Amino acid sequence: MNRTGLLRVVLGVSLAALLGGCGVSKWVGVGGEPVVAGDHFTAPNPGRGVGLRKVWKESLSAAAKGVLPHPGRIVVTGDRVYVATAEEGGLFSSATRGMVNCLEVGSGRVIWRADLPGAASGGVAVDENLVYVGTLDGDVVALRRDKGELAWKTRVSTKVTSAPAVARDRLLVTTLDSRTYALNTADGSRVWIHASTPESLVLMGGATPTVVGDTAFVGYPSGEVFALGTADGKVRWTANLTAIGGRSEVDLLQDVDASIVLSSRKIFAVNHQGHVAALFPPTGARVWERRASAIRSPLLLGRRLIVADVEGNVLALDAEDGGLIWQNRVSDGLLTAPVLLGEQVLIGDNRGRLMTLDPASGRVTGLDQVDEELLADPVVTERGLLLWTNRGNLIRYESGS
Repeated sequence: MNRTGLLRVVLGVSLAALLGGCGVSKWVGVGGEPVVAGDHFTAPNPGRGVGLRKVWKESLSAAAKGVLPHPGRIVVTGDRVYVATAEEGGLFSSATRGMVNCLEVGSGRVIWRADLPGAASGGVAVDENLVYVGTLDGDVVALRRDKGELAWKTRVSTKVTSAPAVARDRLLVTTLDSRTYALNTADGSRVWIHASTPESLVLMGGATPTVVGDTAFVGYPSGEVFALGTADGKVRWTANLTAIGGRSEVDLLQDVDASIVLSSRKIFAVNHQGHVAALFPPTGARVWERRASAIRSPLLLGRRLIVADVEGNVLALDAEDGGLIWQNRVSDGLLTAPVLLGEQVLIGDNRGRLMTLDPASGRVTGLDQVDEELLADPVVTERGLLLWTNRGNLIRYESGS
């Protein structure tokens, strides 16, 4: 299988039986090393760094083990950053516990830490009062923002796959069996459930629902995207990103694992072994599509849609018609989502590379070696950057050499 970015499905199908939850769905994880015959990748060498200075590094957990990574979504709000962990995982056992950490952005000082009833999955969401996180044991937990005390806990059908999303007084999470739950943020009580058809084999993780007004855009392992009313969960439209063809288990993995990206006139969705597609928000009508395989959210820069695919390529597509503007293979590993840092596109990979690219040409303009596996997407802050590594370290950088 000639897929360098194939989410490291080394041991994937056999491990799925060990990692799966209840029902028919089984998880294929990330991590490990690709083996690609005839792959002669040459790493970029721009001769300069990305222009960031390390300010602090805080170890919050041991390195994630096996195929279960630390939850990727961290949240910065005001002068605090919230990070969840998955710990004590191994090759033949699921991760058994997790923690939510609240740190001061400026100093890296830990303000509070709260144990979870299971390993965190997906990542965190934050509103004015609470911090929310799901677990691999099927719990959704709300903690008080000031001290990390438990506010409420609710059990859902199986493993939580996405970071939660807040929609006013609703909390939305997706689960391994292709369901979206809307919970009351005040007490965790169930408001509604939307269910799609479960898939027999799915990729590790899930897309955080994207909420705009009274609509939530949700992606599932089937390759389907649904627009749901946040008040009642009713389906407003559905679109399918799957691509026909292929016979291997890898070809059947068509999960929507990246959150939907919005512009004023379109929404952009990507999936694994499927398409990058632009859809009309009110109806889901297809504006354009391009065959690609991606599990990270694209970055919209004016008329350019920057996409990191699973083969280590970064592509710039015309957001109006999907035409290719440029393409550059920058990695022989798994890329993070691209983010905008100043006037440059910044991206990392699981080889520990941190790179900047010129958004006009795709040329790599800077490269630093972090020497830690980067699976969580970089988070740009007011003065720099936060990296959450799979070794359990949170690192803050500031602009400047």
